[in-house]
Amino acid sequence: MVANGAGPVRGKDDVVASSSPDFVGGGAPLIHLAGLTKRFDQFVAVDNLNLDIARGEFISLLGPSGCGKTTTLRMIGGFEDPTEGAIYLEGQDITYDPPYHRNVNTVFQSYALFPHLTVADNIAFGLKRKKVDKKEITARVGQLAEMVGLADLVKRKPRELSGGQQQRVALARALVNQPKVLLLDEPLSALDVKLRKQMQLELKKIQREVGVTFVFVTHDQEEAMTMSDRVAVMSEGRLEQVGSPEMVYNEPATEFVATFLGAANLLRGKVIEAGQESWIVELGGGEKVAAKPSPRGQRTEVTFGVRPEKISLVGTSDERDVVANQVSGTVAQVVFFGVASQYLVVLADGTEVSVYQQNSSRTRSFSSGERVGVVWDPEASFSL
Repeated sequence: MVANGAGPVRGKDDVVASSSPDFVGGGAPLIHLAGLTKRFDQFVAVDNLNLDIARGEFISLLGPSGCGKTTTLRMIGGFEDPTEGAIYLEGQDITYDPPYHRNVNTVFQSYALFPHLTVADNIAFGLKRKKVDKKEITARVGQLAEMVGLADLVKRKPRELSGGQQQRVALARALVNQPKVLLLDEPLSALDVKLRKQMQLELKKIQREVGVTFVFVTHDQEEAMTMSDRVAVMSEGRLEQVGSPEMVYNEPATEFVATFLGAANLLRGKVIEAGQESWIVELGGGEKVAAKPSPRGQRTEVTFGVRPEKISLVGTSDERDVVANQVSGTVAQVVFFGVASQYLVVLADGTEVSVYQQNSSRTRSFSSGERVGVVWDPEASFSL
């Protein structure tokens, strides 16, 4: 089954692949990856990857170094041949077509600009090789330079540009050929934090304007969440989950996704009552809380998670909200971040829980060693 949506693709034990209405294409995909596998001798870089990518969407391949995301990108671009599986573009098998026979362009991490050419000539390079009419070249280069904010810099050489400006030249050069798909291999990694955040928004804006499908490779969770229509989370060459940023963050399918895509508190306990809408779970310290049913079905034990920003702390004598879960703990550490503080709270069974709490005049602060109540809405949790 092709993993083309937000549902779990691979998980622990009995998590199975599923399709989902979250696939944004609504029809035939622009790109179809079928059983894509890449081995380097005995090392499996990409393992039986199935994925549909819609026309006009911005999808990010997200994962740690060595997870297979760049190898997947290189196979789509024709720079690596798969060991097994197939790649389809608009229904046509392009698995072993050379890069120049695919209507796909790539923006590399290094930008690879020609240092002796001006901005305009760098952008126009591909068009000149195709012997496009000079008037059309001038028009298309001008349009792209304007779109990426380089209209006043077209006569400069790459060495006269900032890192962000060089990145824009590389983007314009890739888009000027009007590809069906643009592949981007961590193109923002060389930029400083402030410029990187700015370029994230710019890339998304440009992608919306040109309507080209973007396949973006990154190890940066915030970057993927900021720009993407969908995120494909990878680990050890396989897809863990594919879905919208909201879906993979709020309803992770596996422990890997839960902990890689932001901080997550994972709690384990025995299921003592399994209702259709909610399970009652006994934690290691004996306290009972409500949790969402596991998507893997009936179980005697369950792991569930809560994001740190969805937990609040109260004093032990404060009145309890009967709807919310509340367990007792001791503050072990407090870290002040200005607008917020992070509390590390140790529960009765020794489990450490991280809590992010806004610092405001209405928020009570706590000190190390203080006994507190750890409170969260059962609906704010997720079960694995």
